[in-house]
Amino acid sequence: MDFYDENNQALRQVSVVVRDSLGDLAIQLLCARQDITKLDYHELIIELSNIVKDLHSAYEHEYHRLD
Repeated sequence: MDFYDENNQALRQVSVVVRDSLGDLAIQLLCARQDITKLDYHELIIELSNIVKDLHSAYEHEYHRLD
């Protein structure tokens, strides 16, 4: 049996879901790197997509350490 099965009143460690925040982080990174008012929508989406891909790659590489 699991500790929490026998002690349902015990506080559980909060699970932080990093992957859910990658899109927001990508936007912040893009804004920090470039003046997005000077990008057209096509350039904006391409740059954002590249950052998201890089973040997902880094997440996949580090995922095992985040638990």
